Amino acid sequence: MTVRVYTSLDTGAPALTGDHFDKIRTILMACLVTGYGGKPGAGWTVGHDIPAGFSLGNGDGFVNYVRNSSAEFVGIYIMESVTDGTTGLAGGVNRRSAYWYDGSSETTRGFHYLQNSLINHWMVVADEKTCIYQAGYVTSTTSANAISAITYSAQYFGRYINAMGLSGPAEFCSVGNGYNTSGNGWFTQAYGCCLRNPFTGVVDQGAAPRYFAPGANFGDSRIAGFYQNLRAKVYPARLQPVRAALACFGSGLNGATTSSQAAIAGYLRGLITEPCLSISPLSEVLVTLGLTNTWQGRVRPINIPGGRQWLPIFGYTQDLGFFASLDAADWG
Repeated sequence: MTVRVYTSLDTGAPALTGDHFDKIRTILMACLVTGYGGKPGAGWTVGHDIPAGFSLGNGDGFVNYVRNSSAEFVGIYIMESVTDGTTGLAGGVNRRSAYWYDGSSETTRGFHYLQNSLINHWMVVADEKTCIYQAGYVTSTTSANAISAITYSAQYFGRYINAMGLSGPAEFCSVGNGYNTSGNGWFTQAYGCCLRNPFTGVVDQGAAPRYFAPGANFGDSRIAGFYQNLRAKVYPARLQPVRAALACFGSGLNGATTSSQAAIAGYLRGLITEPCLSISPLSEVLVTLGLTNTWQGRVRPINIPGGRQWLPIFGYTQDLGFFASLDAADWG
């Protein structure tokens, strides 16, 4: 498997027009399917593609993006197979979105939101089974920080490393989803979904199953306050990255009803989190690592001691300290 990087700084990167849905479609189709500017696509296939929605598959399942009546919102679904591509939300097997699934009365669905549909930077790191995506809007030419939570979205979808060794649809997930028409895309929000129960491999996951990617300091309320304004006092040679986990909770998963009692369903390929760097905004992290604090730092690989490269995925306060690794060992 080849890990590839695509960014808005690339020569030949696709031009973005239209609303939020149109821009996501342009980015993901170019990066995952067709390629551009001499870069091949990552190896995903198209399940369906119409003005109301499109879906992309990796052999384990499909992610389906659906146009919303509000141009700033995009619906996010996953399913095992596409059986009818004539509607935005495709007909398919085992369709899911946040807590909702086929046959349930649940109304909560997964969404991405970007205020005014603005995107002026984006990044995709992917192989033929997994995609890590971020996009957002910055107004300053001299800071890498997201100006607010409503100008940024990120998503991880596709294969994860299942804790029980299950494969196929049982290793397909999507995290980074917001909810209904109130949510931005953060890994730490518990509105993600999996195609199968990660512990049993069956479709049934109980009522309101919850999935998310806890950061290195998840649950520390100080991250949302005082400490996010401090520069991380670390030595770059002593960084201690850990692979981001896929956490879950719910009556049909581990019996818990809160994220403080979440279980680990597995690990996310290529997505890492670093404890020391998760207490500061990206502007301070870049300076700490000897780099220039500019918006381009959001979509440029960072050279880390040991020959590694990371791409920062820092949203607003909720997603500090996440990186996409370009080291193939972190995708195994």
